[in-house]
Amino acid sequence: MYEVIYGDPEYVKTLQREKDGGIFHISGYVIYVKNDDKTYYLACPEEACRRKVYENTGHSEQPGKYRCDHCNRCFDSAIPFYMMSCKIGDCSESLYVSFYRQAAEAILNGTTAEQLRRLKDNGDTVEVEEIFRKAAFRHLTFTLKA
Repeated sequence: MYEVIYGDPEYVKTLQREKDGGIFHISGYVIYVKNDDKTYYLACPEEACRRKVYENTGHSEQPGKYRCDHCNRCFDSAIPFYMMSCKIGDCSESLYVSFYRQAAEAILNGTTAEQLRRLKDNGDTVEVEEIFRKAAFRHLTFTLKA
């Protein structure tokens, strides 16, 4: 499920009243996919955790490792997970929606967060822009949770 984070408040309230539990379906288009440094986050590799990790700097006792404050451990690697914002719309309205993990991967035509991370780390901006360009103006059916 996808979670609405903001949009025209009256439009979202109307949709919430019309559907039980704030779940509704939209057949519309991906208008815009935000491409910034917050498209994905680095997560703890522990299956039960998956919270955001922080890269240790050169001043710490374990430079080059990733620290999870929740697990209180350091790891050699971290797993990237999508957390991106998109503008979607139909013929009546548009709104911004947050997509996470597999839902975001579907928006980006199957490009995994690890693949996008490698491209961004290698400075391949042309390929990254092409991935986001191909995601825009695709017609999809969204199941949203307000």
